[in-house]
Amino acid sequence: MFRRFLHIAIWLLGYVLLNLSSGTIGVFTAGTQGYWLASLYGMFFNASLFYTHADYFLPKLLNREQWHWYLLGTTSLLLSISLLESYADFIFVQHYPITYVNTFKELWEENLLIHIFLVLLLSFAYRFSHDWFRNERQKQKLKEEKLAAELSFLRAQINPHFLFNTLNNLFSSAQQSQDFQTASGIAKLAKMMRYMLEESEAALVKLTTEIDYLNNYIDLQKMRFSEEDEINIQLKKSGNVSGKMLAPLLLISFVENAFKHGISLRAKSFIYIEIRVRNETLFFQVQNSNHSKTQPNGRQSIGLRNVKERLRLIYPERHNLKVDDGQETFGVQLSIKI
Repeated sequence: MFRRFLHIAIWLLGYVLLNLSSGTIGVFTAGTQGYWLASLYGMFFNASLFYTHADYFLPKLLNREQWHWYLLGTTSLLLSISLLESYADFIFVQHYPITYVNTFKELWEENLLIHIFLVLLLSFAYRFSHDWFRNERQKQKLKEEKLAAELSFLRAQINPHFLFNTLNNLFSSAQQSQDFQTASGIAKLAKMMRYMLEESEAALVKLTTEIDYLNNYIDLQKMRFSEEDEINIQLKKSGNVSGKMLAPLLLISFVENAFKHGISLRAKSFIYIEIRVRNETLFFQVQNSNHSKTQPNGRQSIGLRNVKERLRLIYPERHNLKVDDGQETFGVQLSIKI
């Protein structure tokens, strides 16, 4: 709201300063009613061109797949605005005192030049400076959040060597006791912990590594259930996932949320997970039974808040997230251009 009032104030200030500092505006002389009216409706035409170009068409120029729509749309907008303003000028010059008479063609050419070399250039400068400041704010915020996360991690961190030595001892003990299920679980847990402690610090990791992490997490969760429990858990992947990179620990939050709110030992439960890569885009989908309504303090939105913020910071305008919180099922659909 403040930004909107600021823009209105800037345009009004420019309108007043123009009228106080200029002797003529086009064919209109200072001090006449036509002078003020011409600059007033001209300001509205200029503002329409300025913001439509900056907020709607310029983002298409930055998208390599839509640059031709930018050229077509901007040209049509420029010609339309120039013709409308020239038509308004042509009507006004017949009713108000003027310094000289222009033909409609001369009025149109004059307005067209002003729109191209003044309004469009200012629109370019505004859009790119706005995006630059926004990106700088996002980078600063990301740095601050990363520092806070690192400090929080250091406070709670267990010595990794102690952790892995302990897990190795437990693994050896389970194998000696021929408790192979426990040994397998310990091995998966050790692999997950190593990924969290070492590889997750990178900006990007292999998608296959992230999928292995999800598989290990799901296998550990399955150890909680018996064959009699009516629980169906599936993970499917398709497409060429090799060679693709992804921000680490980005998908696990959705899977953790599915197990937290989608599994009940007292009712039929299911979790369906699909990972698909097509045309350099990752499609990730999780659908699960929804037992959060029957669980105390079941609040799924809190568990998803952090990952939504990470997506906004890491993949701005490159992702699409849909959340469907139904009465009996809960679904997440995520697509990321990777």
